[in-house]
Amino acid sequence: MMEFPVPVPMEPDEPGPESHHIMSNGHVEFHSHQVRERMYRLVISQLFQDGHGALGVSLATALQLHEPPCPPSDELYSIVAKHIPRKAKLEDESGGLEDGIDLNRDSTVEITSPPLTIYEFAVSTGHRGPIHAAAFNSNGTMLASGSQDGYIKVYDVEKILQVGLDFQRPPQDLIEQRCTVRVLSDHNESISAISFHPDPDQQMFLTGSYDCTARIYGFDKPGNKKALRIFQESEPIRDVAFHPSGRFALVGTVHPTLRLYDVETGRAFVSANPSDQHTGSITSVAYTKDGRLYASGSKDGAIKIWDGVSNRCVQTIPSAHDSTQINSVVFSKNGKFILSSGKDALVKLWEVDAVRQMMYYAGAGGQGYTPFRTQAQFNHNEEQVLYPSASGHLVVWNSRNAARLASLPLEHNGLVKRLCHSPTEPAYVTAGEDGRMRFYAKSARVVVKNGLTDEKYTNRLVNAF
Repeated sequence: MMEFPVPVPMEPDEPGPESHHIMSNGHVEFHSHQVRERMYRLVISQLFQDGHGALGVSLATALQLHEPPCPPSDELYSIVAKHIPRKAKLEDESGGLEDGIDLNRDSTVEITSPPLTIYEFAVSTGHRGPIHAAAFNSNGTMLASGSQDGYIKVYDVEKILQVGLDFQRPPQDLIEQRCTVRVLSDHNESISAISFHPDPDQQMFLTGSYDCTARIYGFDKPGNKKALRIFQESEPIRDVAFHPSGRFALVGTVHPTLRLYDVETGRAFVSANPSDQHTGSITSVAYTKDGRLYASGSKDGAIKIWDGVSNRCVQTIPSAHDSTQINSVVFSKNGKFILSSGKDALVKLWEVDAVRQMMYYAGAGGQGYTPFRTQAQFNHNEEQVLYPSASGHLVVWNSRNAARLASLPLEHNGLVKRLCHSPTEPAYVTAGEDGRMRFYAKSARVVVKNGLTDEKYTNRLVNAF
């Protein structure tokens, strides 16, 4: 039986929850309830000042703040006015919202990332079967795809941008050859998932396959054709994820039990409590950037949040998508939120600490249900949410207010099986059952017209190979 700590009685001379005390420097330290009362009084006073007396009275009554009364005051306005310029300056100096989406801080911040409508189609790469897996590495310099044909292809993103977005394009049969770094074929069946090592200098990635194995490959040398390490499972693998340290590999299969592997020893770990596990197949797994938590989604309709150290389930969100299958889970960069998609054709944002739904992104079609396992993704700075709908369109929302920004045709001959956005720049790929992976990126063109240089964005479609 788990033991819980016994509360320790508060000593008479200790400050209670309703008190404050004098610090050694003579300043008064106030406790949270006093700060909140001060904040509410500022709001009420501002309402009176701005002519919203009825609202001020209602709020004062609800909070029982009539004594002493709150006089009209512009103090709250002055505080906010002083804060806004400094906030904008700090964001400019830091290069934007590096910590990712934060609804407490970002609710009024305008989107600065380019709209996907100006992303340009660069190249299309080919497999001999449907592409089920694709991933960027952590710094966005490498890209890998895995197919039903059992092949894994690794691409240099910089070369894709150079070749694919160049007006002087080489012949079609040379484009993929120039962009491809490695071609590996060690699996016996379809590749279902790819996860790069968190350190891009390691030049390794983890794969999962329906041949019931997870494998680690190195692509630093041309001669590396075979896996460096193989983890044997008893069921087909649905998703994999590297631990942020690179020391562990998380593997989810069509079996409900989630396994964690030590990369060096190959030893497998599972939660000691059987009730922690899902009751249906694992469909998606993801880590926070610091490895403190990881999340899993399942056919049982639940999202589970796990402790990254103890390997125990700490929270469960049952019926997260109206009892339908969970298609994908991904953490925000700051680890505060989980973005999920399900077969209810909705995308949802969950607050991790409070385990509550913050908002949902609707309008992707499907009339409340999609038969496909489609994934939702953030863009590189998490200002936008992307989702490939069953209707063959890429739907884009503002991540902070769920406003739909665009619905773009996906240009695949069939279902899109995987969507990935670069973690570092405006670029994304879509991979489909037509065996093609299409790469899009924002590209600035310099056009000289009437002697003047004008930077324009084009949406030129390049023939696929």
